Amino acid sequence: MVVLDIRLSPLVAWPEREELWRTMPMCFKYSFGTKTVIKIDCFEVFIERPSNLLARAQTFSRYKHHNTVKVLIGITPQGSICFLLRAWGERTSDKYLTERCGLLDMLKPGDLVMADKGFIIEESLALHQAKLAIPVFTKGKSQLDPLSVKKLEELRIYASR
Repeated sequence: MVVLDIRLSPLVAWPEREELWRTMPMCFKYSFGTKTVIKIDCFEVFIERPSNLLARAQTFSRYKHHNTVKVLIGITPQGSICFLLRAWGERTSDKYLTERCGLLDMLKPGDLVMADKGFIIEESLALHQAKLAIPVFTKGKSQLDPLSVKKLEELRIYASR
């Protein structure tokens, strides 16, 4: 793992805005303008059950019923990894990781961050004059509710400025 980290870490780089905008896929430009900078998510990796009781408690996932570590990853609209945070215990929230990892300091006013509904970071992003885009889901419904449609339209207007 150490060798893998040494070899691959140079490939994880925060892109310059001009390069990001120039190479952005058309689907992102159409849907979100050129404001989308990063898509963030957390993923979990199963680990062996630690012998240390504190470590065991910090890494046990009630959701997975197993010991796991959580990793925060950021991906550009082009699909390259631009941010990777070291692993944390499963009990750490997505919001806690995002607010303390230094990612928010890399954002510029007007940036758009995409994340799933587990990231309750709108206020934190607002302090950096950035916005959060969370996908709207139609699970169990035949169409979006009016509030979701309005939110999508507001996001599209913001992104096209």
